[in-house]
Amino acid sequence: MGVSDKGHYTITQVASYDVNRLTRYNSGGFGLQIYINNIDEDLYPPEYVPNSAKLSVSDAYTERNEHFYAVTATWQVKEDRTLSGYTYIEPEEKEDFRPGGYSYLQSDSWGGKSVRARRVRHEGDIWTLRSTFYIPHYMPGGVYELKHLSFKDEINNESAWLPNIDEQIQKVTIETKTPDTTPPTLDVNRITVDAEPVNPANPNGETLVTVAYYVKDDISGFERGHIAIRDPLGGERRYDIWGPYTYNHTSEIYFQDAPNVYRKYTSSIHLPEGSSPGIWGVIAISVTDKARNNIYHDFTEITRFEVTEIPAAPTVQVTLPDKNALLANYPNPFNPETWIPYQLASAADVTLTIYAVDGKLVRTLALGQQPGGMYQSKSRAAYWNGRNEHNEPVASGLYFYTLTAGEFSETRKMLIRK
Repeated sequence: MGVSDKGHYTITQVASYDVNRLTRYNSGGFGLQIYINNIDEDLYPPEYVPNSAKLSVSDAYTERNEHFYAVTATWQVKEDRTLSGYTYIEPEEKEDFRPGGYSYLQSDSWGGKSVRARRVRHEGDIWTLRSTFYIPHYMPGGVYELKHLSFKDEINNESAWLPNIDEQIQKVTIETKTPDTTPPTLDVNRITVDAEPVNPANPNGETLVTVAYYVKDDISGFERGHIAIRDPLGGERRYDIWGPYTYNHTSEIYFQDAPNVYRKYTSSIHLPEGSSPGIWGVIAISVTDKARNNIYHDFTEITRFEVTEIPAAPTVQVTLPDKNALLANYPNPFNPETWIPYQLASAADVTLTIYAVDGKLVRTLALGQQPGGMYQSKSRAAYWNGRNEHNEPVASGLYFYTLTAGEFSETRKMLIRK
């Protein structure tokens, strides 16, 4: 147990999953309980060292000599055991854009963010954490602020630091040349689906589905997205899709081909043995560019496919409501996930923000530029998996969620019950 809390530990829930994502939950008393008397119990959360946060910017270059900015945040934390941290920065004029990065107590390089940390001794253990954020020229320019630092030890004692009146807010100014504010374009008339059984002589539901589609972008280039499919029982599944990557340190920062020319992408989806027989459908495709502009296409006429068949082009149909509205989430209460429906009278940049009952920010879901229409089904509504900004499950209790779409804003409440 290391430095975990002492006391009684009880199993309160058991969840089981099969390869087809069928899930069974059981909760209640299982009669399994153990008491841990841990003399090494860690009672104290990490503590931020006042006035230690710093933010700086420097010039950096890819292996192809393409310029970008490296913004580095450093801060110190007092902690006598293992530690990890998270931070993000954001422009003053675009609060829904938040480059974020993790810092650990070793040298590391991941996801285009270089992070370093070192440890020195001074009245206990003082840890210096550093996160570096890459800001290419297609990202928003302006004044970037250090908005949040959080850190936790190995048993999840967590602390957070936010700018306050007692400490100067750390800022840097960045001037980018070609900021990208337009989402990529998916050619909805050139989507093809092919499904082939893995064992055609003895079909058992195991199927390889290949989806081909064309995407272009005006400046930064297509980076990622997802494909949503629906099975014959009405269950929905999402599969990640990716633009071109070289996975070679900084060389993937900039799109290497002409981003404004349609390019064909192919994604393979493996349906496991025992998948439900019948008609499946591609119900939605979402695409996001490197500047994090996103657009979501919901196919009212679902692109349907059977084994070995290629579907016709999908049809997109949108019914516009007469006003914006935030609707009640479902299910509510919920555990561990919920869908948050809403409606838009016209196209808008949509953000969903989730707060704890004490007003603390829990999670921000930047849904991007969305066309007017109804967003009520599971394939269109906003989705929250019950986790915070650090991908950690949140505690049971009351939470508030606020939808912002242009000048429209509305708040409702929801309940997590575990």
